[in-house]
Amino acid sequence: MSNYDKNIFILTAGSEVLTANRKGGSFMINQASILSSLGYHVKFISVGFHSLSHLFKNKRYPSEEKINGFTIYRSYINWYFIQRLSPFGIKLFFQRKLLKKLFLDLKLRGELPDLIISHYTFYSGILASEISKEFNIPFIIQEHSSDFMNYGVSKIRIKMIKKLLSDQTIYCVSQKFANELSKLLEVKCSSFPNAINQIYEEKLPTKFSGKNIIVIGNLIPIKNIFDIIKAFKLAKISKEVNLKIFGKGPLEIKIMDLIKNDPDLNNRVKIVPYAPPKQLREELLNSLCLLHGAKYETFGVALVEALFCGSRVITTDVGIASELINNRNGVIVSNTDEMATALEKYCNNILSLKERIEISNEAKKKFGIEAYSNNIIKLINKNLN
Repeated sequence: MSNYDKNIFILTAGSEVLTANRKGGSFMINQASILSSLGYHVKFISVGFHSLSHLFKNKRYPSEEKINGFTIYRSYINWYFIQRLSPFGIKLFFQRKLLKKLFLDLKLRGELPDLIISHYTFYSGILASEISKEFNIPFIIQEHSSDFMNYGVSKIRIKMIKKLLSDQTIYCVSQKFANELSKLLEVKCSSFPNAINQIYEEKLPTKFSGKNIIVIGNLIPIKNIFDIIKAFKLAKISKEVNLKIFGKGPLEIKIMDLIKNDPDLNNRVKIVPYAPPKQLREELLNSLCLLHGAKYETFGVALVEALFCGSRVITTDVGIASELINNRNGVIVSNTDEMATALEKYCNNILSLKERIEISNEAKKKFGIEAYSNNIIKLINKNLN
């Protein structure tokens, strides 16, 4: 049996509900799709909790669903408490119970994996470690959650990680994040980037149009949307240039009020819901640039997607930025004045088709599907042998 005939399980444990329309778990679904296209037999396991709000939405996700050449197995229970305030041990107990039942059922069906790829150290990494010992299955941990830096980690959790994963490498989605997490958890960390949606691999068009600056991100404090809007207002650019923000979140009402009450912004700043990948790609293809002002990111998938579309990027020094941005494809900024200056430069200096193609090809060479496929094959083989 070649390694391409191996059964790979992708595991995520927590509250995230994975759906076929990719509203949740997109990184993992992208990974599963690529592995499936490479010939691996892929199953996706998601265990966790439905929140109280989910109960009111009256949604029911199938416990087993085939999409994109692989199967998703789901097992959730209703959870009527705030996730972040719920005791870690209790949540781990219930997730362990859900996962153990799934694995025992799969064992009876003769469908245990040759390798587990777990996403998130808490809780998936811990549970993968336990499953690995019980069923003698090797596992990989990939980490892309910003919770570690945003909310901190208790000493009890750090102690548990050091005990269970002392011999394990945690693969983080950027080198910057790997350095930070290694220092925090005192375990070995290395970098391994996220998989990008394959739709961004499509050939670039021969003509570009549009006068929008694009922002992509949740409307939450960490994304610095107010500073982004301030920089847009400060920039000396044509009044025909608009700022288009793709995102939703708790700050939406405050942001809408700011826009509504400022005549300089009222007709030039638009907030739209998240677009599906195909539509978002069209927006990036015809953008003047992507503007990204987050305080913290572990990766920054929007940066890579924008470059794949041949669009330049203005970003803070977060996630993958320092590994990705150079003087040809963008600029790293540290405040609103620098954002405004960069906006003036990019909005008054439109890229040629040749320049956009060069930006796109350079990014794809490093983070495209071919590079990702080669790297994930090496990582899988390393952990299988």
